[in-house]
Amino acid sequence: MTDPNTQTCDSIASVCNEVYNKCMKVPLLQKIEISIKDLPELEDIFRKNSIGSIPTILIFTEMTIEHTKKAIHACEALCRQKDLDPSLPYPLYILNQWQIEQSFFPEVSDLNNIPRHFVKKIKRVKKREQNILDKVVTLSNRINNHHVTGDLEYIALKAKDNKRLKELCSEKNFYLDLITKLGQEQEA
Repeated sequence: MTDPNTQTCDSIASVCNEVYNKCMKVPLLQKIEISIKDLPELEDIFRKNSIGSIPTILIFTEMTIEHTKKAIHACEALCRQKDLDPSLPYPLYILNQWQIEQSFFPEVSDLNNIPRHFVKKIKRVKKREQNILDKVVTLSNRINNHHVTGDLEYIALKAKDNKRLKELCSEKNFYLDLITKLGQEQEA
């Protein structure tokens, strides 16, 4: 028989955890080690750890190269299914011992190569800092509802248009300089 106090504490903890996950966290890097036995529960791991709402590094440990490739492809499929971009709003890095070539996730070769602004020592906040943090009530679901992939496609299209415009402007400047030089030679 289970203790009713334990059940109450567990339910309170789960509610507090849900509320905490809905509020925007301080963007400190979380490390998740994934092994072969974790592959079937990969979707639960993504959901429980709020991947996409805080910077994360997935560390593939104790796997052969084939299992690591399958795990990376499963993570990529899960990100595409959940419409998560591995670089925005927070990065989802991967670290594996095999250096498997892929282009979806940002990859780091060592834990020391992670951007330093995501790695901070946790220390006690001062009263004034706590008051400021209490005022912050930005919900992460407002960020997650935004479709980043559409915006990235739009940005890529606009970048292509801007490059073409730059080429046309430099061509125009070349011809204007040429006309100016020809005009100066005719006057001389």
